[in-house]
Amino acid sequence: MARRYLIDGYNLIHRLGLIGTRPEPGALQEARRRFLDFLVENLVDDAGRTTVVFDAANAPKHLSAEQWYGGIHILFAKTLPEADDLLALLVEQDADPRQLCVVSSDREVQKAGKRRHSQIMDCDAFLDELERRKAARPAPAAEVREIAGDTAEWLAVFGKLESDPDLELGVRRLKKKGR
Repeated sequence: MARRYLIDGYNLIHRLGLIGTRPEPGALQEARRRFLDFLVENLVDDAGRTTVVFDAANAPKHLSAEQWYGGIHILFAKTLPEADDLLALLVEQDADPRQLCVVSSDREVQKAGKRRHSQIMDCDAFLDELERRKAARPAPAAEVREIAGDTAEWLAVFGKLESDPDLELGVRRLKKKGR
């Protein structure tokens, strides 16, 4: 069985540097959207097994406490004081906590996961894992064709520079000046 992710949303948003300490009105909503886009892009097949929890103090009033974004389950801690409380509750109520990966750098959230034998990842370790995954993914065929096309175009335009007499003269001048 593939593991599931339970992510401390604002904890990871702050680690990514998507919001400052005093965001302007609307900046928090934009940061959440950019953050969720980042997760959808990087989690790929795991997006459907991911829950992100946000504090509700700054949640838009018109949005419900539960949402979906690109397959990711989103919860706002509207009935609890903080997202940390909801994260701990979700870990406690999980039917198979050993398959759960709790992503947070908050010690209390990590303790809740450890009590139930969940895997714990601080934000930096999670971001490192996403980077490794991204590097290991093969480029899509369309992207490979595009790169090949770009390479051919660049070679057609600049490929003969080695035999360009003006360039050769310029290189000799630079060498003479010690550059």
